[in-house]
Amino acid sequence: MTSPKKSIRLLKLNNKMKKLLLLLPLFIFGCAPKSKQQQAQAAVKNYVESTFSNPDGYQSISFTDFRPLKSLVVNDTSYQGLVGKYNRKLNDFSEEKADRQTGDPNTTVEQLRDDSLKADSYRKKIADFEKTYKPAIVGWTIAHSFRIKDESGVSSIHTMYFELDSGLTKVTRADTIRETTK
Repeated sequence: MTSPKKSIRLLKLNNKMKKLLLLLPLFIFGCAPKSKQQQAQAAVKNYVESTFSNPDGYQSISFTDFRPLKSLVVNDTSYQGLVGKYNRKLNDFSEEKADRQTGDPNTTVEQLRDDSLKADSYRKKIADFEKTYKPAIVGWTIAHSFRIKDESGVSSIHTMYFELDSGLTKVTRADTIRETTK
């Protein structure tokens, strides 16, 4: 059997353990890294505060959820190569057709047919490329509404669209969607 003094010490120890267990989640969540949404918002806030002339007059109103910015097929170098070859074959075909119509004896029907078939082949390759293209995430987008006062105290509300780098560390593009002065 335990003595009363020992029981009191165990009770005090249990109370301390309970307090530690209650504080542990607060500590863990308080030290947790920022979410990607928070990282995007922080990058935008830094941009706004460094861009406008009176950063002390900045007040955040709202953010949209950030979304992926995906690559476009027209920016893919392989796709651009196919389009370039297709355009050259079409140009060759057009020139040879014009030469034939003006009576150039060096342009044959076979050359015209060959260039037409090659151009058609490239057109089909382009269509297949477009169907199977899988865009990559090249950055992120987010919209932000905020109030800002200029040096003279005039307040305006801005809604802006932002593009961020893939690491969510800096703004790579910013466009004003709406601005109202109050």
